Amino acid sequence: MSPSDYAARTGFDREPPFAIAAAEGSFVQDREGQHYLDLTSGWNVVNAGWNNPEIWQAALEAGLRNPFRPSWCDDDRFDALTQRIAAIAPGRRIIPSCSGNEAVDNALKLARLVTGRAGVICIEGAYHGSGTGASLATGYHVPHLEALDLQGLRLTLPRPSQPGALEQAESAIRAFEPGGAIVFETVRTNMACEAVPQAFRDMLRRVASELGLVLICDEIGTGINRLGSPFSSLDGDGAAAPDIILTAKALTNGLYPLSLCLVRERLMRHVDMSYFSSTYGGMPAGCAAAVATLDYHAEHTLGARAIAGGQALAAGIEQHVLDIDGVRSLEGAGLERALHLDWMALGRRGLSPFQMLAKLRDQRVFATLSPGEDHLMLLPPLTTPHEALVDAAVAIGKVLRN
Repeated sequence: MSPSDYAARTGFDREPPFAIAAAEGSFVQDREGQHYLDLTSGWNVVNAGWNNPEIWQAALEAGLRNPFRPSWCDDDRFDALTQRIAAIAPGRRIIPSCSGNEAVDNALKLARLVTGRAGVICIEGAYHGSGTGASLATGYHVPHLEALDLQGLRLTLPRPSQPGALEQAESAIRAFEPGGAIVFETVRTNMACEAVPQAFRDMLRRVASELGLVLICDEIGTGINRLGSPFSSLDGDGAAAPDIILTAKALTNGLYPLSLCLVRERLMRHVDMSYFSSTYGGMPAGCAAAVATLDYHAEHTLGARAIAGGQALAAGIEQHVLDIDGVRSLEGAGLERALHLDWMALGRRGLSPFQMLAKLRDQRVFATLSPGEDHLMLLPPLTTPHEALVDAAVAIGKVLRN
């Protein structure tokens, strides 16, 4: 497929075409049989490694027994998933659906039901899904919202890294009368892994509590041990925890479409669950895959491995990459990282984002770019050996230095 045809089909016009023929563990394979170290995890999906056989087997067994149940019925695998989630995030009920986009929509629907207000507060540059509801939580211009006349229901806060952002954001939230929900991430994946400072998050929790807003943390990218714990928004002081946590993607390690809203029990007391009915959300095969995924993460201590792997990767980047002209910084935490690049400096040396990715593939490294700013995303499976992460840093340094 030509680059232009590939761009027309996928929307990715800054990346060389790539067709995955197979994948296992930390590697993907193209149609020619070449293997590449993966630095994407399919955008934070296969945290436990590509085609993990232990997780596959559990999902397969459930699928052979009974992959589907009507949404008004119960089954053992849904009960098992509910128990696993209760152990990780106690005091919450789960609302199942099939995608991150649906989970965001359900969270915003719940916020409207609880507060009676439809306004959504998000952070500049944020992305939480492409549907109508989720687009209200998007921190940049969304053309299709104009026709619906919904722009007045969205407030975009300044990037937390900007000077004075904390005070400006608090003032804006207090002045936004339609506000019913605040949506945020602990580390903003699509913004090239820009971390949201704890002080900013504490302000969101405090103001949400004072004004009766529903605080929603999108952990679709950062959860399931990507940052070192199942849900980073639950780390530290429990009083600062969000009202709703969203998870998807890595929840089933890519084997079945499943997403969840993890909702504080008190928010659900007066809400009819039929408002969130889903034909395929929380089906037995998906729940079995999720339970197997969570069990695998616990048994193989993938949270600790994410932290140690992130340290190994950061050390390799510091040794082989950070001194190169055109490299700004390494951002993120755990194995949710991005190398921030100065494309004006790199362009003067004849390198483009497209060429960088192509040259990395020559080094047998498969990587991708952040939306908009073309920073290099570093999101490997949490099972990737440390030496392979250092090898990736060496390959990146070779491409950028030359």
